[in-house]
Amino acid sequence: MADVNVQKKDSKNKLLTASVIVVLCAIFAVGFIYGLNSVLAMEGAFPPAKITESLTVLPDTVHSPEEEKAAFSKADMVSYLQKLTDAALTNEAKAQSGRSYDIDNDTLVSARGGKLTDTLCFLADDIGNGDTELGKAMYGDFEAKATDFGEDMSGLLRLPAITAEDIESFDISYIYYYCPICGDTSDEYLDHCEDCGSTYPYNEQYRSDYNITLHLVNNEDVLSRNFSPRTDAEIEALFAEGMNGSLSLTKLDREYRELTVSFTVDRPTDKLKELSFTKKLGVALTASFEGAWAQLGTEDISFDFTQSDYFRFTWPGIELDEHEMSLEPKGTDNLIAALTCAEPTKMTVVWITSDPDVVTVDDEGYLKACKTDGGKATITASYEFNGKIYTDSCEVSVKYPVEATSMKKNKIKLAPGEEYQLHVAFDPKNATVQTLTWYTEDESIAAVDENGVVTAVSAGVVTVYSLSDDGYFRSSCKVTVE
Repeated sequence: MADVNVQKKDSKNKLLTASVIVVLCAIFAVGFIYGLNSVLAMEGAFPPAKITESLTVLPDTVHSPEEEKAAFSKADMVSYLQKLTDAALTNEAKAQSGRSYDIDNDTLVSARGGKLTDTLCFLADDIGNGDTELGKAMYGDFEAKATDFGEDMSGLLRLPAITAEDIESFDISYIYYYCPICGDTSDEYLDHCEDCGSTYPYNEQYRSDYNITLHLVNNEDVLSRNFSPRTDAEIEALFAEGMNGSLSLTKLDREYRELTVSFTVDRPTDKLKELSFTKKLGVALTASFEGAWAQLGTEDISFDFTQSDYFRFTWPGIELDEHEMSLEPKGTDNLIAALTCAEPTKMTVVWITSDPDVVTVDDEGYLKACKTDGGKATITASYEFNGKIYTDSCEVSVKYPVEATSMKKNKIKLAPGEEYQLHVAFDPKNATVQTLTWYTEDESIAAVDENGVVTAVSAGVVTVYSLSDDGYFRSSCKVTVE
């Protein structure tokens, strides 16, 4: 886990008096009806999806039908993975390695069935708490090693020995979709939402990470170069250690079924966050009970087994809790800076503002808006660690923000060719930015220009709506052309 130094925000508790509660209860019915009508009319704030650009643009495996996939070959993927691991070896990050095991008990087959697992657990020396590797295999435990920031990780990190010919296919996931009305998410593009009934299509959004899986050719060469397979003798020794002389292997067959290399990458920075090597295989063995348990005889056992060797990376950096903020003139607020490094509490964060006439910032990240006529300033926080400067910034707008918009007329009837000027009211009336972007659901029925002038085209019913440039508040008008 990254070490984090957090500057805490002040908080204020807000209390409702009994009289206010009574008033709220009295107007509940009216408020409910008003709220329902707003939802049905698609009113409210609808901020657009903010899609962070990737440092390296990769193809995606899930995409809306009308968009094309980027071309990215297997050779390109090998080069990309090489670049990521080379960067990890600069020792800027700290790393942790480990190994996880999984025996799928649902696939375990033997004459004694589930009783066999109980017997093995009883016989194994300390198998219940995972002290032996056999215990770790049966209980999904793992072992871990680590390097700290600035330490050489070359002896810890296993580097993929993969060529383009070793890759059968690869999967990349980072795109998902969400309903702009209720926020429901989906890995697939949907043209409407079944949860809330909205007829608006889902918006595309990007996750912060690439999750990439390389499906490798399943042969001995690829296995030996990347997965450090155990020999039969090593497995028999492992088994003997775990069973403490009460059980021995007389036959062992393994069938490797799937070899994969997976890695997770921070898209905006191309920093490797995790690398794992996973092998899945079917195991069939014959085990003979010995010593005091010899009367139990010999058992044929089969099961599915998965082993994954992983490497996780933590990169030094600084992250602000906000990257966009709005302050009213003369208003105040503060930013939180989280530091990832060794001994973050001993680090000094330097705060600067791009325009002190708009917003000032002190040594603790507390902000104060200065101008009464609005403006923008960039607040930057930085610190030095292991000879490198790390920074993050927040853009602060000074303004009276838009809190809501409403269409002054939400239903109109027009004849083909007729025009009508729509007007929108802003709340508060002194909101600094009072500009709008206009949309129509169907230009073949009614068009709308940049000033809100609706032109009826042909018979039908369509919704025309505005979106405020500040706050992205939407208000709508139902247009009937007949």
